[in-house]
Amino acid sequence: MKVIRHIWYKYLSVPFRKKIVITLTILACILTIYISLFSYKIATKTIFNMSVRLSENNTTSTYTLLKNYFQSIQNVLTQFIRQPELRIISESKKLDQNQVTQTTIELDKQVKKFISLSHSNNAPFEFIQIHCKNGFTYRYGSHYESPYDDFASCEQYYMERGIIDHDYSPAVWGDFALVKSDVGFNIPVLINIRGIYDSVTLERIGIIISAIPEEHIYNIYSGFTEDALLLFHDGTLFSGQDKKKLGEKLEDKALQENVLNSAHDIGTISYKDNRETKLVSFHKPFSDYVYLVVPFDYYNGVKNKEIRQYIVFTIFIAFTSMTLGIIFAFLISKGLSHSIENLKGIVQQVNDGDLNARYDSSNSPPDEISYLGQSFNEMLNRINSLFKQQEQNIKIQHNLELKLLQSQINPHLLYNTLDSVLWALQTGENNNAESIIVSLSQFFKISLSSGDNLIPLKNEIALIDSYINIQCLAREKNITIRYNICEDLLSYRIIKLSIQPLVENAIIHGFSGYRDDGTIIVSAQVKDKKLVLTIEDNGIGIMEDELLRINSFLSTYPPRSNMKHFGLYNINRRIKNIFGDSYNVVLESEMGNYTRVIMTIPYRYQSQFA
Repeated sequence: MKVIRHIWYKYLSVPFRKKIVITLTILACILTIYISLFSYKIATKTIFNMSVRLSENNTTSTYTLLKNYFQSIQNVLTQFIRQPELRIISESKKLDQNQVTQTTIELDKQVKKFISLSHSNNAPFEFIQIHCKNGFTYRYGSHYESPYDDFASCEQYYMERGIIDHDYSPAVWGDFALVKSDVGFNIPVLINIRGIYDSVTLERIGIIISAIPEEHIYNIYSGFTEDALLLFHDGTLFSGQDKKKLGEKLEDKALQENVLNSAHDIGTISYKDNRETKLVSFHKPFSDYVYLVVPFDYYNGVKNKEIRQYIVFTIFIAFTSMTLGIIFAFLISKGLSHSIENLKGIVQQVNDGDLNARYDSSNSPPDEISYLGQSFNEMLNRINSLFKQQEQNIKIQHNLELKLLQSQINPHLLYNTLDSVLWALQTGENNNAESIIVSLSQFFKISLSSGDNLIPLKNEIALIDSYINIQCLAREKNITIRYNICEDLLSYRIIKLSIQPLVENAIIHGFSGYRDDGTIIVSAQVKDKKLVLTIEDNGIGIMEDELLRINSFLSTYPPRSNMKHFGLYNINRRIKNIFGDSYNVVLESEMGNYTRVIMTIPYRYQSQFA
């Protein structure tokens, strides 16, 4: 551990250029070794995959050949089972000896024709046995010492072995035997078990046992894969190259575990047997009891000679990579140092306050330092953009303040009020004209309020009363305003001109053209440390779509140049600017019944907002 730490400290203390050379050299060696090992692994894996594909193609071809062959045999057996003599003798309830003798003679003739036909159809049957439930028994061909003598013992024998069951069972190749030919040789055969069933009740009334020589089956597929094996599901070998092992259990236990116990009907497996890798493809060719197994030898590794050549080649590549790595390291470090010095100079200019300085990447290679320089340029561009955005926000704020000042001096209100005063003077209603002028003076006095941003709630109420009085005197409206405000809240300071524009909206938009005797209720209450101000009128109300659009518009920033409802937007924006985004203005309404504006501001010490 100390040695590693010492080497690490030595590495950190060397100059930057040497550090790059050492690092690139080590990385070149590691990368070369890694690529060599990786390519070796890829090559062996490719060979393995190619072997798998070849093995599966071989197995599929053999499977197709065997399937077609055994299907042709089944077709021949189907023709045989349809013989009238066989149907008559098997379906008879009682057997007459003369009938049995005559039927046997006729059946023997038909069997000889059938055997002759089967040879021409490439299906040389070695023997045929028929056992009927009514006691009729027929044997033809090579001598086969079967472990059963009649229908009952035959059925029980194959039922105990799980080859057939009580119900209908299809024809199956499920047994192996050695039979003696006419010349005394033992011939290994594959046995087919096929039931004879009543055409009405489907009751099994007979069993036909037939056999095909193994040698004939082997000749069918050995041209494709001479080392293939045909196994029963219990591991018994009944066809293969080594004839001495036919009829015996398979010695390769690993093969039995991986193939015979597989849940799949077809596949390829690779397994270890005594540290030797084996590759095997398998397929159930013609029944659930028989497996086709095709071993496949593949190139599992290179020989010692090839390994030595591979190592020499790897060393040569590593030496070449180290040499090239050192050369390129000097070149890269030289260009890298130059790029870093340029970037350092730009950073120094920015530190001195020159935000217009930019890294020039046109003469630099497109490397990481160039990327950093371009990223640095983008950061400076974003900073300048933010400065411009800040200036734009300040202009927007100034425009809002200007519009606010313009909205505070309502030219329409002033024009209509002075016109009403002139009319009152001309008609001799001097007292009415005086009251209008007093209310107008009071309105502008409170509106200006020495430039204060926050005023007591009672001053805002006085401003509202002056405005309502002007509306009632000058425009002959019968507007009623009521206040639900406790005495303790009258001195609480709120934003100037925050309630009056809402009352004005109620009169202009809620009552105009709808009614002249409307009622406006101004309420104030404290909820959860918030002061909730509500301005409600019984005017025409707002349609639901328009209400959603207005509430959505109030949260838009910056405002659109051609926006409507500037008074509402102005109040909502001033609340957020002063108190924060948690406070706002929200509208509620029901067509023909009411419109309610809810304003929420914090209820806390006023010194924070003075």
